[in-house]
Amino acid sequence: MLQGKTILITGSSRGIGAATARKVIEYGGRAILHGKTESDELKALADELHVPYVVADVTDAKQVSAAVEEAANFGSIEGLVTSAGIFAGSESINDTTDEEWRKLFEVNVLGPIRFVRALMPHLKQQERSSIVLLGSRSELPSAASGSIAYGAIKAVFPKLAADLARQAAPTTRVNSVAPGLVDTDMGGSVPTVRDTSLFQRVAQPAEIAEVICFLLSDRASFITGQTIVVDGGSSIAGR
Repeated sequence: MLQGKTILITGSSRGIGAATARKVIEYGGRAILHGKTESDELKALADELHVPYVVADVTDAKQVSAAVEEAANFGSIEGLVTSAGIFAGSESINDTTDEEWRKLFEVNVLGPIRFVRALMPHLKQQERSSIVLLGSRSELPSAASGSIAYGAIKAVFPKLAADLARQAAPTTRVNSVAPGLVDTDMGGSVPTVRDTSLFQRVAQPAEIAEVICFLLSDRASFITGQTIVVDGGSSIAGR
């Protein structure tokens, strides 16, 4: 499904990013990992998959640009997945600090934008390339996210995917995936954890990675500017 495609995956030392890297390899593609630091987790996954990695703090535009240029040295890049992100804040606006708002926006919105901006010239050189932004079910008006700031900031992604799709066409498709609660370190940090899906369980990272890989592949060749909600029916469960 991804034969011949090289995909740069941000935040790929663990969680959904790591699961996506494994699926990219499983489907015949090549992965370039990314981490904020050269952590043991990042190096171990790179050794496991026999793939390269780059290091950059997503809040530093110069580091991101340098990491993208380093990644481009490994060859042509046909895809980008922006899975680096953090969770912070409270359900109550009165208990959420200005600093938490700023940090969430800096990492969860400006971080992906910096990678898109740096990599777009490389992607547009390819005949068929793809960007997948990682949003969240929390961006839906009906969803309780456990953090008012996290949900509001993630709500940027459907609009961002649509606007980027217009700018990137016709060579590059841009879509967003909005997972529900996932069995990751970040998922475990959500203070209002409860099984709201119709399957009465949370998602596994590999289940989200399957959708991401589909959108990266040519099987999704006529899909762009869309947000795909992958929440096990939580958004329609009425719970």
